[in-house]
Amino acid sequence: MVDKDKAEELVEDGSAVIGDDNKVTVKDDKETAENDKKSDTDKKADSDKKTEDKKETASSDSKKADNKTTASTSDKGSSSKSDSGADQNKNPGNSKPSSGSNSATQKPSSGDNNSGNTNNGGNTSKPSVPSHTHNWVERTHTVHHEATGHNEQYVVSEAWDEPVSEPVYEMELHWYCNQCGEDITENPVAHNEKHLLNYEPGGYHSSYIQVQTGTNTYTVHHDAVYGTRWVQDSAAWDETVSDGYTCSGCGAIK
Repeated sequence: MVDKDKAEELVEDGSAVIGDDNKVTVKDDKETAENDKKSDTDKKADSDKKTEDKKETASSDSKKADNKTTASTSDKGSSSKSDSGADQNKNPGNSKPSSGSNSATQKPSSGDNNSGNTNNGGNTSKPSVPSHTHNWVERTHTVHHEATGHNEQYVVSEAWDEPVSEPVYEMELHWYCNQCGEDITENPVAHNEKHLLNYEPGGYHSSYIQVQTGTNTYTVHHDAVYGTRWVQDSAAWDETVSDGYTCSGCGAIK
């Protein structure tokens, strides 16, 4: 027997090993201790592997049993399925499964879940909805468009030239008979003698009068005369614009 401190030094040095029963076994040399230590480690690994294989075997058996139970349950009525589902929800809390089949019991496989969902979906009945075919009626409104056009000028009278003639006047001295008032500018003396031979009073007088001495002719230009009027380019019209569609049966819109 060795004390605790000595045992720890021997283990660290490799001269001793700790067995499965936590006892320190002193070896003759370091190489023998290391081999024994590896042997113990391999034994422990083999033991763990066997334990894991047992767990997997138990899990596989549990899944097969659950699949058989699920297949048997699916053949029953909807009321039996509801009761079975309630019992399955209660059983995991009331019973404590063994360590070997723990994962198989508490975590059902995806196949089990799918089977349960398929059975529930088959028993769920939805109320039938009557078929309806939409009868779409178009909604419209009318947009009025005014007539379009423009203002343009038109000729009222064409341009033209007017010839104008104006008389030219001058002031001239004329002689008039006092007896008869005749213009005697050409020969006032001879005319006066005629009146004297007839024992008539004679005499004459002079006066300035305006006399046309010529004509002034020129041209007056008259520009064209225009008016303004409205010319239509397009007539007024009404446009029908769509606002969408409404179903005459259910009132749906689109």
